[in-house]
Amino acid sequence: MGLIRRLRVTQRVMERAMLGVSLRDRIRNVEIRRRTRVTDIVQRVAKLKWQWAGHIVRRKDGRWGTKVLEWQPRTGKRSVGRPKTSWRDDIKRVAVLVESIRIKELQVPGVAAEGGQALLGCQFDLEGDELYSVKWYKDGREFYRYVPSNDEAISYFSMPGVFVDVSHSSSTMVALDHLTKDSAGLYRCEVSGEAPYFVTIYKEKAVDIHLLPNNKPRVTGLENEYIIGDLLEANCTSSRSRPKTQIMWLINDQLALKKYTRGPWERISRERVDARETTLELRFFLMSRHFRDGVLTVKVRCKQMKDNFEARVVFGGLFFRPKFRPIELHHETKCTVNK
Repeated sequence: MGLIRRLRVTQRVMERAMLGVSLRDRIRNVEIRRRTRVTDIVQRVAKLKWQWAGHIVRRKDGRWGTKVLEWQPRTGKRSVGRPKTSWRDDIKRVAVLVESIRIKELQVPGVAAEGGQALLGCQFDLEGDELYSVKWYKDGREFYRYVPSNDEAISYFSMPGVFVDVSHSSSTMVALDHLTKDSAGLYRCEVSGEAPYFVTIYKEKAVDIHLLPNNKPRVTGLENEYIIGDLLEANCTSSRSRPKTQIMWLINDQLALKKYTRGPWERISRERVDARETTLELRFFLMSRHFRDGVLTVKVRCKQMKDNFEARVVFGGLFFRPKFRPIELHHETKCTVNK
């Protein structure tokens, strides 16, 4: 049984139940509808077959709304300015969206140093559209806006951890100064096109703020003289950092065996409660095989995890002397920082 047929049968059963009549009573359907004042369901469906829930329709006051308040057949000529409603218009809109603005590259550093600067770049292609605005958000809150049609194209809003350098900011770049711990978060670039569609597209990326060590690592425990068979014990402690610093001992430019090290141990920095100091011990007995061409070199490398900030400290070299004579430790301290 077709849908229309089922609707008709259902309506007849309900109408006869309302009037208290049965099929034996020879009453025409038109008379039943006149008594119950119910519109023919088939005619109603025929009038409304072009409309659906959420369709743009005209209200009684003449305005257009996206929410259907009452069902009315779509008849007559469209008013000027009325939004498009046919499926062809939807295809045109989709075509406009596909060929519209796109963000080619979002240049946001994954890690930045506390107290430093950060450049946020957003390279986009208008694809023939006109630019309406470029907005930047941090954790969902807007802090920068570029609207070329305004008298003052650049606007910025204060928020914790975000300090905009307007002199070095534009439609495609935002400069941030004096980064703090509160500067960490999710940064989003949002680009919008002009009317009538105001096509908006965005990309986002998280930024983490690291506190870099303010001093080179402290190495303690090394003696001035050693002989083969002596126990070499040394500790390396990094200065305060966030997150913790990864310390590595190197013997003759090779990573020290795990059995030669103890730790690492961490403690809260006295300078800042949100920072940590890390200590790693080097402990092994000096053997002749540890020397290469009569020289044993001990180095310390400190690196912050998850980024490219690294500090290397060459603390000294152990030079081999004739057998059973002392081995002198020449302190040759160097520190280089690679960024």
